[in-house]
Amino acid sequence: MEISFEKIVRIVKKNALIIFASALVFFGLALAVMTFLVAPTYTVSARFYIYDPSQQGGSQTVSDYNLQTRIVVTYAEMLKSDDFFEIVHRNLSEDVQKKITAAQIRSSTSISVVTNTEIISATFQNKNKELALPVMQTILSSVQEHISKASKHAGMETGFVETPTKDSVKVSGNRTRIVSIIAAVLGALAAIAFFYIRDALDVHIRGANDITEKYKLPVLGRIPSFDTNALRKKEAAGDGKAKE
Repeated sequence: MEISFEKIVRIVKKNALIIFASALVFFGLALAVMTFLVAPTYTVSARFYIYDPSQQGGSQTVSDYNLQTRIVVTYAEMLKSDDFFEIVHRNLSEDVQKKITAAQIRSSTSISVVTNTEIISATFQNKNKELALPVMQTILSSVQEHISKASKHAGMETGFVETPTKDSVKVSGNRTRIVSIIAAVLGALAAIAFFYIRDALDVHIRGANDITEKYKLPVLGRIPSFDTNALRKKEAAGDGKAKE
């Protein structure tokens, strides 16, 4: 079955209302699903750095900077461990502890070093908005405890570049609009495909164009159609006048 652009245009013009209705129905269904059935994910982020107070204020060589960079990367990896998230879970309030486990906190937390800096970025995601902020705050307060326990470098401290607040909790991955638009497009395409296939499977000949398009045959002549009822009425009317 060959796909003809002209045929598609003709189908769209002929069934524009139904195609639009199909797109509208798909749009409404997608919007309802994304609004009422898909729970949003809430994200909160913070940035901090780990430093040695004894090294502050003095001149640093390239070797010192490279060493500090490696230390920061090491600490970032240490904060991804099970031990750290056990500390985080233990430091949570009892109410929050009942709602989330240490393993869940770890799977929902992303920790990485900001490129070309000594800053560590932490991001926590959860579908429960009420958990996002307290968990992130506890993560930050637990950093110093974990580093002091696990680090061989005594006296390391934590500084904060960005601390979370209630306004820091944002909805992430909210794709309601884009999903609804895609659904509308798919709805329109589905309707066009239906009419196209139905037209392709229709073997009835409704005009000269069907002969040339479907069977590639030339039209040699046409038989005009007559309104026989009108002719009979006209003949009957003529007979009546003749009798008078």
